[in-house]
Amino acid sequence: MKPTTEIFDNLPQLPIRERDRRWAKVRAWMAEEMIDCLLVVGNDISFGLGMANYRYLSSIGTRHGGFLIFPQNGEPVAFCEPFHMTLPIHPNAIAQNWVSDVRHNGGGIGAVIEVIKERVSPLKRLALISGANVLQRENIPYTIYQAVIDGFPDAVVFNGSSFIANMRKIKSEDELDFLRNAGKIHNKVVQAMISATNEGVTEADVYAEMVGTMIKHGGEAVIFNLLHSGPTEGSAQQHLLHGLTQNIGPTQRVLKRGDTVISESHVTFGGYMTAAEYTVCIGPVNDMYKKIFDVAIECQQAAMEKLKPGTVIADVARAEKAVLKKYNMGWLELGIHSHGLSSPEEPECVYMGMDPKTWYVTKEMEEVVLCENMVFGMNIDIHDPAFRKDVGVMFGDTVIIKDKPELLVMVPEELVIK
Repeated sequence: MKPTTEIFDNLPQLPIRERDRRWAKVRAWMAEEMIDCLLVVGNDISFGLGMANYRYLSSIGTRHGGFLIFPQNGEPVAFCEPFHMTLPIHPNAIAQNWVSDVRHNGGGIGAVIEVIKERVSPLKRLALISGANVLQRENIPYTIYQAVIDGFPDAVVFNGSSFIANMRKIKSEDELDFLRNAGKIHNKVVQAMISATNEGVTEADVYAEMVGTMIKHGGEAVIFNLLHSGPTEGSAQQHLLHGLTQNIGPTQRVLKRGDTVISESHVTFGGYMTAAEYTVCIGPVNDMYKKIFDVAIECQQAAMEKLKPGTVIADVARAEKAVLKKYNMGWLELGIHSHGLSSPEEPECVYMGMDPKTWYVTKEMEEVVLCENMVFGMNIDIHDPAFRKDVGVMFGDTVIIKDKPELLVMVPEELVIK
């Protein structure tokens, strides 16, 4: 019997031309640097985003970790999934059409080394490629690294991750189309948050509506939603400057009058993810709190004036910072970071922390120039110290860098009060 095509036919598929574009550019770099083989080491760190470089070269989006052998000559070999999940045929071999040799990962790094020895001889230079998340820049386990060093004692082994990270900064039109699809789904997710936020429901109810909407409309079942709620006024100190990560959110807390619900979420379509942050209130709402949201909108508008080709990345965050300074607002996160197969990707420029002494611009931020078809998520997590230092709003969208910047999620620019 021939393998089923239903898995392939019902998943988003980047075209072969996109594979060929990437492979040609990578192999040109390998030839220039006299690299015989890449070994991509994927893992499930940071909500599974440590697989982004693996997926970028293979179109395989497994969350179990794995290894990808990418030789200068010949076909790549992908190792992923435990043995029992690959019978009677490896599902990742029939879920994509970029890599034909897909094997289970039960043999670990030892089996990978043996295949490299069979396929690449002589091996003089091997570049290790780590995951893809700025929060976990270097993430190859020591045991894997040492096994490679021991397995190829006569080869030069070095870290080549930065090349792939730089290559991913500017998106192709095929990638942008996937991001636009993610943005359309994400808009529905934000609308689901608005509709579900009501007195008497739980945080989990709102969360479930958001996740269900994402999956129903074609988003991958990859959940990143930092949602939290609480009263905007009262005597107890709140944690309402930023949402909560799993496993402490969402909770069974019942929403009440005077509450705010804040969320930072991702929606993924074919591996490509958009970001959105939003705030929904259950009235009554203090006018000072409403003002914070208005300032957040002004921050995004200031950023949009700068999110164009030729702008130095640091100037985007400075534009937002100038708005907050005008209104004497404080912030927890402020700025932009690149989005695509991972979040955050490079480049990024996000001011973080409550201490003004930590808000600085690095030399890299001053030197990185925005280019057409870069894609960024915006972080605007702000508060008014004159109101409360523990309660703020979250707002942000995803934007493609163009002469006229293109918003992907179209997060509503008004505070919804239920």
